[in-house]
Formats: sequence, structure tokens, C-alpha cells
Amino acid sequence: MKKALHHMQMCIETCSGVDRAKALFELAALYNPSLSTEKFNPDYPNIELNIDSTIAILKKAIEADSTYNNPIDYLGSIYYKKGEREKAIEYYLRSSNLSLKTRAGTWLALGDGVTQDLVRGVSILHDAADEVAKIDFYQGGYNPIWELNKLYYCSKLITKEDLKNHDMGYFHCDND
Repeated sequence: MKKALHHMQMCIETCSGVDRAKALFELAALYNPSLSTEKFNPDYPNIELNIDSTIAILKKAIEADSTYNNPIDYLGSIYYKKGEREKAIEYYLRSSNLSLKTRAGTWLALGDGVTQDLVRGVSILHDAADEVAKIDFYQGGYNPIWELNKLYYCSKLITKEDLKNHDMGYFHCDND
């Protein structure tokens, strides 16, 4: 274990770009307190678990390579778990992960944990839906096309015209 940590530290010091970002991402995971109920990492007893350290290291990983999604997604998820949805949205929208972008757009459209911004939320959902339409088989947890249809058929927050070319023709709402 010490040898692995040593190699990770060496890469952080000598590597650049995505290799440095990946090493920092792995290091950040070691500091994440969600890994354990203990004060120290059970696999690396000299590493005190600390969410602030996790966040700082993830930000360094993003600085090293802003196109490497893992630290961006992870940081957004940390802010979500901390109840800081505005910050989570900031990182989710920087990601290329369509499921996370969909989640952010839905929160904004509904005002779920954030100040409602229906226009911005729908715009984000449309952008994500346009990307999903290009994919043969979308496996994301949050489907932007479904979310747009829920906004029309279930929540009645947008018009049929607002669906544009993403109208599924019918949508079964949970309260039906």
C-alpha cells in the first residue's frame, strides 16, 4: 500500500495533464470520509479522512486537466451530498455526463433545492436531449427526453411547443 501511495505522489509531482489529474483523483478518493466511519482511511492509516482535503485535491485535478470528467463529476456529487445544489449544478454542467446535466437541468426547471429557473433548466434539458438523440442506446440514469416530457405531461410547467422535437406523444405520470 505504501508503495502505491508513493507512486501516486511521484506522478502528482512529475506528471502533467490527464495523468496528473488521474493521480490526484485517486488521491482525493483516499481522503473522502464517505469511505469509512473511522477518522483515518482503513487502508492508509496515515491519511486522515477529510472532505475539505478531498475537495481541494479534486479542484487541483480539474486544474491539471479540465476535460477529465471523473473529478468534475465527483466534486459535483460531493456538493450534492453536502446539500449545496447550486455548487453541484456548477460542476454537473461542466461535465460531459449527460445524466448529471439532466439532473441539474431538472433541478433548475422544478426549483428542486435551488431557485427555480425554468427557462435555463429547459434549455439545459434540450441541449442534453439533442445529444441523447445522437446516441444509439442511451444508458444514463436520468433521461433528458423523459424529463422534458414530465415537465409537459405531468408538471404542466411547459407547453407542447416547448417540447420541440422531443415529444414522446404520451407520458405516464406517477400520479396517474
